[in-house]
Amino acid sequence: MFRFVLSLALGLSVLHKPAEVQTYPAPPDHSAALTELFDDIQAAGSEGIARLISNEMWALWLDAPDGQAQ
Repeated sequence: MFRFVLSLALGLSVLHKPAEVQTYPAPPDHSAALTELFDDIQAAGSEGIARLISNEMWALWLDAPDGQAQ
């Protein structure tokens, strides 16, 4: 019985077609803005200001490449 199930599984795996390869849009390049924000956060005068700058960083990191991904 085990051999039958194994051979059936192997036979079906040969018949399986791989899914089409999907292409996805490239993520947006925020490197210049992030570099500026890193400089700003290092010069922040307080934790509160640093947190506000950190929120701006997260907004850029979470920016998806298109509306569907967003």
